[in-house]
Amino acid sequence: MDTSSMLPDDEGILCAERLQGPYYGLPSLDSVDLGGSDSQLLVRMDDLCNKFLSISALVNTRAPVNRLPNEILLQIFLAVQAGTEEGTAPDWPAVLLVCRRWFAVAATAPHLWRELVVGKSLNLLRTGLVRSKGLTIGVSVIKRDAVPEAATTILPHLHRLHSLSISSIHQRHKVHVASLLQHPMPVLERLTAIIESPTTWVVNTENPSLGIRRMPLRVDKFPKLRSLTAENIVIPPGPDAVYKQLTVLHLWGTQIRDYAMFVDILRSCRNVEDLGLELGRGGVDPNMEKVVMPRLRAVQLRGWRWFLRDILQTIVIPATVDMSIELGGPEHDAVLREQSISAILPPDYQTVLPIFSSVTEVHAQARASEDVLVAYAPSANSQSERRRLSLRMPIIHRLRGEGLEPWEALAGPEGEAQAAEDPREVARSLRQLTIFSAAPVSTLHIDIEARQEECVDWGLVLGSLPLLRDVTITAQGHAPDPRGVLGALPWQRLRVVRVRRFRATPDTYEDDHLFDLIGRTLPFVAVCLVDRAQKGGGKLEELVLDLDCLDEQQWAEVEVRTRAARKIFADLVGEFEYREQQGWRDVFTYKDS
Repeated sequence: MDTSSMLPDDEGILCAERLQGPYYGLPSLDSVDLGGSDSQLLVRMDDLCNKFLSISALVNTRAPVNRLPNEILLQIFLAVQAGTEEGTAPDWPAVLLVCRRWFAVAATAPHLWRELVVGKSLNLLRTGLVRSKGLTIGVSVIKRDAVPEAATTILPHLHRLHSLSISSIHQRHKVHVASLLQHPMPVLERLTAIIESPTTWVVNTENPSLGIRRMPLRVDKFPKLRSLTAENIVIPPGPDAVYKQLTVLHLWGTQIRDYAMFVDILRSCRNVEDLGLELGRGGVDPNMEKVVMPRLRAVQLRGWRWFLRDILQTIVIPATVDMSIELGGPEHDAVLREQSISAILPPDYQTVLPIFSSVTEVHAQARASEDVLVAYAPSANSQSERRRLSLRMPIIHRLRGEGLEPWEALAGPEGEAQAAEDPREVARSLRQLTIFSAAPVSTLHIDIEARQEECVDWGLVLGSLPLLRDVTITAQGHAPDPRGVLGALPWQRLRVVRVRRFRATPDTYEDDHLFDLIGRTLPFVAVCLVDRAQKGGGKLEELVLDLDCLDEQQWAEVEVRTRAARKIFADLVGEFEYREQQGWRDVFTYKDS
């Protein structure tokens, strides 16, 4: 059946401006002719379909949500739109398909068409440019193949563009972006332009370099620009550059080759509150006066150790700042391998970076390839939340062949380099927790991969925090025996201990005759607590053992083990909790954002 005949519009197109309630474009019931002969059956079928749609429209008006005024319904649509995650295709246009009234309300509301996302198709962009009816708009291009056409489409509307985000610019499309940014944008407040790294293209005469070498952004063309995120684009400093009016500045990539130019950029950022930086090289002048950014509230730094070391000597970091440092570098960098984050910190870092000496709570993740430390310090004033420090650093081991003659080097069966160090002996995991040795850290949460549990010098790590009172250690992957961790705990000064996801029973598929929770681990903990009490420490305030049962046959005896555990610790712990769980659980209890 040709459904186009069901539409009341002459051209078969649903136009929002012509829809009026309660039928919203459908014929009213009193206009339907129910007569006709058998030869007009198909015509009458179409008429009856229209009648059915008209009745449905009346029924829809009785739905509670459709009793709301258009203004309230629009606010609901705007709330749905606000839930769209940045950089993703929006879901809110689905409201247009629910019913004719919703279509009419949404399609005729200019404010709903102000934030436009360009994905695989430019349809939403083209429609939104019309339906926004002259209001200021924001455009986000999330698909790189759409960049050239999107740039051409928005060109006549640059005068009302309040935000522009192009998150994936291919090398062959960067000329379109450069051309677009030559035009004035009088109301633009936020600009994001990210050029892809050259992983899938060849450097030649058509693509001579990564990124855009120089892209001036002047105040006269961008008078309201306040937020700038640029990757692999060089925006030179100068008296007419936009840096002096920015409150958010994120410069990623390695296109700035001159560190002096980089410092000039920072000196012009007197109003920046949120700063993100990445540079391929350092080059700080030891006689240079430090850069003061009086409004700074958040700093994100990432790169190799040379740049991070120099930038921490270049900028004055206020005590109130939230900090994030992501350290990277080549695997053959011996300093990075041995010193990690300590290699970039100034000798007096506890003074020049006050947050390091103010931390009271630390969340740590220990993986085979990296450590992540997220630390919190009390608020510097009564109006703000507690300060946050995030550190991400690689775990690198010396490879076979480093420092050896070629004929002495060893490789794996596929020719790949192999580690020449035993990670358990060098114990690099979590070693950098010692940078908080002078801080009043009282709470420590550790999430650790099972195979990393033996790669930590627990005595060094836990002993470096003299004010530690509350410890939670969670093993991902069912670590076999917690006694190595428990034996290193400073029981004498702890108040709360939580041990999670270690094994309560042997693995069904492993021949582990030495494993004996009740006979070995629990008495071991009891001995530690008895020693604590004998030295005047009193009862431990809280002990939690949240373990994993990996043997299906022994699951039936969980109550027996629970009663035995409670009996052992009845007189040693104020509040004791013992439980076992089956199955796999979440990988990490704490996730760094």
